[in-house]
Amino acid sequence: MKPASFVGILTLQIALLMCVVPGAGVLGRESRMGQKPSRSESIAANPAIRTDKESYLAGERITISGKGFSPFETVMLHVEHANGTMETGMGHDPWWVYTDADGTFKTTWSLNPRDTAGVHLVLEAAGGSGTKTQATFVRRGVITIDRFYRQGERTRIKAVGFGPKELVTVEVNDGRGHAPVTALSDENGQVTADLNLLPDEPGALIVATSHDSLLTPVWRYLRYLRTSLR
Repeated sequence: MKPASFVGILTLQIALLMCVVPGAGVLGRESRMGQKPSRSESIAANPAIRTDKESYLAGERITISGKGFSPFETVMLHVEHANGTMETGMGHDPWWVYTDADGTFKTTWSLNPRDTAGVHLVLEAAGGSGTKTQATFVRRGVITIDRFYRQGERTRIKAVGFGPKELVTVEVNDGRGHAPVTALSDENGQVTADLNLLPDEPGALIVATSHDSLLTPVWRYLRYLRTSLR
């Protein structure tokens, strides 16, 4: 028969072992729960796309970048109008890119000058893993002058960004009843118009409007531009 003291020591060791082993399992689960997600899980968590600018002239090349996708993922992109319109032959067909090891990509797209279904556009990217994200941008026009004019001189303005052969109405908004000027854009979508700005014109908004492309570029005429050469 073994001494009672030996039996007591053995019993105590077994009890301690039973307490320690389950505890180790709990600590292991808590450690795994506290770990940060893997690099690939983090990359795919928040996909995002962006364009290099917020607005573009027709025909201008748009640089598109994406991040937050899975490494080496296939991403489908397409551009549509804000109202969902995607005309055939205007560049709205989808295209595919592949992300690099960091889950990022870069690609380009161009606005078709003959696309007249709306100036507000939506870019969507859909990853092969099921993630989707969007970005928006706007088609714009620009009004410029070819030189500085003296006060009261007939002023020639140029408006660009329209489609070819669009009818564009140019107006001077200053409350003095200027007659609007209508002109046809050339093959490059540019309109030229000569305006009679009064000698005492303090300032005005010059607006060029096309009901085809829905563009309405605005330029602010300021008197000091004309008086600076006197």
